[in-house]
Amino acid sequence: MKASRLNKSSWMLAAIFACLASLAFPQKSLAADTAVTCYAPVVAVWATGGGPTPAANVFIDCTGGSSVGFEFFAYRIGANPTVATMIPTLVGSWVQQHGPSAPITLYSDLSNTSGNNWGCGSSNCRILDILRGY
Repeated sequence: MKASRLNKSSWMLAAIFACLASLAFPQKSLAADTAVTCYAPVVAVWATGGGPTPAANVFIDCTGGSSVGFEFFAYRIGANPTVATMIPTLVGSWVQQHGPSAPITLYSDLSNTSGNNWGCGSSNCRILDILRGY
């Protein structure tokens, strides 16, 4: 009987510790992301920035416009090359299945202009956080 109480207490302490540990590490909040409808999406890979090692980025060009007015949504390949290689596949599958003018939904923090540092111009581009195909 006493051993089972100790076991339950140990599990409770471990759970509390895990919760506190997860708060210690900063995580990106997607709460500020806005759902954006991108019309007639086209994927492009561009090397942007100057210097000896320009940054390579995947861009979704909303050739038919977007619901928020920005034409480009970019993902930095260096952030996660695996995710970057899946973007053209997802958009290509979407276009093949639904047609070239079909809108796709993506999510972006529209107030984040930090992509300007690596080639996503603040006047017409935002960072791609989530791409959703159905």
